[in-house]
Amino acid sequence: MKTSIYVFDTNTLSNIGRFYYESIFRSFWNLFETYVIDGQIVSVRDVKKEIEKKEGIKDLPKRLEALNRSFFRNPNKEDSVFITRMFQIPQFRNSIKQDKLLSNDPYADPFIIAKAQSLKGTVVTEEKHSPNSGKIPTICEYYQICCINLEQFFSKENWTF
Repeated sequence: MKTSIYVFDTNTLSNIGRFYYESIFRSFWNLFETYVIDGQIVSVRDVKKEIEKKEGIKDLPKRLEALNRSFFRNPNKEDSVFITRMFQIPQFRNSIKQDKLLSNDPYADPFIIAKAQSLKGTVVTEEKHSPNSGKIPTICEYYQICCINLEQFFSKENWTF
């Protein structure tokens, strides 16, 4: 049986770090950590940078990297080619948040989608699909990349607590 790979967005990891208290959700953390160790749950470098700017969860990246040093993946050549193709489409190019570019803030969205595409994985994000937008679910739909939220991930992997 082929193991699924999930590429987690900043908002999903932020929710986990903020609301899934380890002292209460021990069974969740046991499963989550196993998936991280096995490389079934990964993310990208810019997600790490985005999380490190958030109060209350700044230590989460260290914890994830302690479990799997390659949790936050760097872009590779295939990812870069895919992102270049993605931004040739005006609707997706226009999704780039100008304020992030001007302030040199990390912008993980295109890297998350590209990494899921290159790994033949599934994006896990809390963003909602919005037709004709540059949101992650809309771009994933265009490229036929599976995109789900955390609740759907739990269901797909049969996680119950």
